[in-house]
Amino acid sequence: MSNRLKSHKVLLSLTFLLAITIYFSYWIFFENYSSGMVKNHNDGIIKSEATARVAMSQQELRLQLDELTKPLHTLGPINSILVNQHGELVAEQYFGSMNANRGHNIKSASKSLLSILVGIAIDKGYLEGVHQPIGEFFPEYFQNNPDSLKAAITIEDLLTMRSGLASTSRANYGRWVSSSNWIRYALDRPLQGTPGIDRIYSTGNTHLLAVILHRATGMNTLHFANRYLFGPMDIRLAGWDRDPQGYFLGGNNMAMRPRDLVKIGRLMMDV
Repeated sequence: MSNRLKSHKVLLSLTFLLAITIYFSYWIFFENYSSGMVKNHNDGIIKSEATARVAMSQQELRLQLDELTKPLHTLGPINSILVNQHGELVAEQYFGSMNANRGHNIKSASKSLLSILVGIAIDKGYLEGVHQPIGEFFPEYFQNNPDSLKAAITIEDLLTMRSGLASTSRANYGRWVSSSNWIRYALDRPLQGTPGIDRIYSTGNTHLLAVILHRATGMNTLHFANRYLFGPMDIRLAGWDRDPQGYFLGGNNMAMRPRDLVKIGRLMMDV
């Protein structure tokens, strides 16, 4: 299988996860919805000039979404809602201090963006493919901590949360991000499952991917993203945390405008 086909496989396998993330953020708010007129910000977003150009009217849209979101009213405050249909932004609404130009922490949706970047790195030849073992990217760790099972974990295992490593998320997240070395902490986690088989959700997995991208490309992950993904799509991050060694955090604390997340959603739909 060619590198291009492998990268497409990676991207397509993540389409469902990203689509669910964006779909959920679209529909979650409508208890306080008022028909949001779409404004032109010259940012590459195509706005719908008239409701006649989309399949349903604003009133029909609101009624349907009201019905869909009734069970979701207990989930907490909503910052923004954007509705994209047939490639056009039909409605957008912001709440509280949020506005169209302000970045919002997209939390674990950033894991999907990391996965897209991995696919690009494979396509560009920086990575061999999803079956490449991770041991070669962390020589400083495995020279001092030889472990053939951990070294044989693949990029695909990290992408699919099947590294087998015990989680750094949920109850363990605070200890992980308080540690002096997030890479070592993630790799030090015991194997609680079989790599490639057992799914254990862990932000440590996607952080290792961010480090691999940095080391494989010779660019920090933000520079790589700006060159191959964000720059061509006119996306500018509002913020992105780093670990104590200076690597960008893979899988959390990335701030992005809601409109830019819509662009990513459209990209994945068009792959």
